[in-house]
Amino acid sequence: MTSRVLRSPSSIRAWTILSLSLAKSTNLGHPSSLSNVAEHIRLLWLTMHVSMNFKFYARGHPSISSIHPTTLELTRDTGLSKNGDCIIAVGCSVGLIDLPEPVKNALSSGACRARLTLKIDVHQFAVEGRGAQGLTLSHPTDIVIRKSGFISDRTLMVHADRAAADIPRSFVELLQDPRRKVLVELVAEI
Repeated sequence: MTSRVLRSPSSIRAWTILSLSLAKSTNLGHPSSLSNVAEHIRLLWLTMHVSMNFKFYARGHPSISSIHPTTLELTRDTGLSKNGDCIIAVGCSVGLIDLPEPVKNALSSGACRARLTLKIDVHQFAVEGRGAQGLTLSHPTDIVIRKSGFISDRTLMVHADRAAADIPRSFVELLQDPRRKVLVELVAEI
């Protein structure tokens, strides 16, 4: 897992303004100096963001149909029936319960934006959604992304912009090859 904290130009600019304000405020007992510093701290807080990346692996399966219109799922299970029309990868190296605590904490916030990217060789597919208060991220095998706001122990993100049916058929063909190793990258930003 990697984190980027305060790397945006606006955050760096806010830190610079705050530093200059503190350096110029020799009389911190003066009310106007304190209010200026407080305002700069407030502005800095508004520009801060944290981005966390977590990578894991999964595999393809011949029975992947990827036709579900509202969800997509990755699972640690290695088998797949024809009824699993939302499952897009099997044999995941992690379940939701295995995610690092900082990632779980970010995802269980309504302010979190999340992106899950699947990569096979030079091909990739990404889905973006939101974290939500109430996500437990506790399921041992399943990772589900939903277009709706429904929350369960299997839910990774809600209000996603894509589901299994939105994956291009050329990418689904790659996912149907059990020899294919799928790199999965999860990015959570607050």
